Amino acid sequence: MDERLVALGLARPVEPPPVAPPPPPISIPVAAPARGVAEEIDPRLIALGLVPLSPTRVDAPRVPTPIAAPTPPRRTAPPPAAPAVAPPTVRPAPPPIARPVAAPAPRAVTPPAVRPVPAPVISAPPVTSAPPVAPVAAPAVLKPFTLAPAKAEPAVRQIPAVRQAIRVRVGRRDRTALCLVDGSGVHISGAIERFIPWPDLRSITVKRDRIAIGSPGGEIDLAVAPDGVSEPGLAPLFARVLEEGRAGELEPTGALHELALGNDKTVETFADADDPMVPIVVGGFALVAAIMLGAAIPMIVVLASHLQGVPRGTFAILPRVASFDPRVVVAAFASAVALASAAGRLALGPSLDAWARGTLRGWHRSGQRSETVARRTGAWLVLQAGRAGLVAAVALVTLLPAVFARTTLDPQGIHDASGLPFISQERSWTQLADVTSVTVGLGERAEGFDVQLVLSDGSTISTRGRDLIGGTERALYDFARAQAR
Repeated sequence: MDERLVALGLARPVEPPPVAPPPPPISIPVAAPARGVAEEIDPRLIALGLVPLSPTRVDAPRVPTPIAAPTPPRRTAPPPAAPAVAPPTVRPAPPPIARPVAAPAPRAVTPPAVRPVPAPVISAPPVTSAPPVAPVAAPAVLKPFTLAPAKAEPAVRQIPAVRQAIRVRVGRRDRTALCLVDGSGVHISGAIERFIPWPDLRSITVKRDRIAIGSPGGEIDLAVAPDGVSEPGLAPLFARVLEEGRAGELEPTGALHELALGNDKTVETFADADDPMVPIVVGGFALVAAIMLGAAIPMIVVLASHLQGVPRGTFAILPRVASFDPRVVVAAFASAVALASAAGRLALGPSLDAWARGTLRGWHRSGQRSETVARRTGAWLVLQAGRAGLVAAVALVTLLPAVFARTTLDPQGIHDASGLPFISQERSWTQLADVTSVTVGLGERAEGFDVQLVLSDGSTISTRGRDLIGGTERALYDFARAQAR
């Protein structure tokens, strides 16, 4: 827009963006020329070069032109924000070209009548009423008070649940069961159904490879048994888990971690000890030892019975113990198993027990059923070394009466001793009914016969299958015939 028109009040200036409003332009009224009268030109316009000099212009005395006082801007509320519109591009007007004007000759000019030009009416922008503002309520007065310190709630520790396979003593036998340890207590299911809350768990005692738990319902004797076979090394670890659970301090990084490491170590130890030569060596040793002991035990019994001599003129008939005697067989095989287990532990150390327990758990994979049965039988016998030794001792004790049992014949009569205290029988020669000889095979007796005494009650006393000390068969036959007369 031309700035000159703005200066003359013929156009409104472009309102700038909302900044501080500029002062309104001063409008200069110009008197319009009267009809039929020479047009009066403002000399200021001529001086500015805006109006050319007319040749018919007559100089007149200057009349002061009234200047309208600037109207003070009215304060109005800002209009509502309108969407931003790019302002029109204003091209700057070229500067006016100054033309040289010759000064006219002064002429007497009658001053024209001056008509007052009304000032241009500038319409004010519409007043936009501001939105009503809600009255601000006075802040409420708060009474001072003191906050009571908050009570810290006890932290609840979540005990992770632990499942462990066990064997529980029921009567005189062990039964397979499952033990669950959680935040409430100990749950035992399977062979027996028991629940022991932590407050009722009075004592936890480790006895070798077993754990005794004391409760109001009675003591529970159990053993940690992965896959149904007890593992002595895990008993102290599981007892520690129970102790931390009762104290509410059970964490995955404590006793639980040690129990998991113990289970892993059990598997690794079996993997290292699972050598196919172990059952062959241990089983072969046990078989050879059983055969040797089966032959040696009867000889030992006979030698021990011959250590007791008899007086001169007296005969003693001793019982003979054979190798196929049940007592000898049991003692020989039980002793062989105990010796084989002891020799294996001496040579292999703890790995022998690890192999035996792992084999019974079925950790060794074998394609042949016969081999599996043989392995498990050998492993079971290795683990029963203590019981095997006890059985061997009992069998040997039952052979002791054979050492002291004998039938003694002297001039006073027949004395029959069973080998047990307070059990014996005395007979006189008057009860002897007959004395006979029994033919035996070649090489069995040097005389070729055995002596048999027949008593009046029908019972017999014979040297058949028995040993005779104090003389020969012939001497005993003559002695018995002499006593029968």
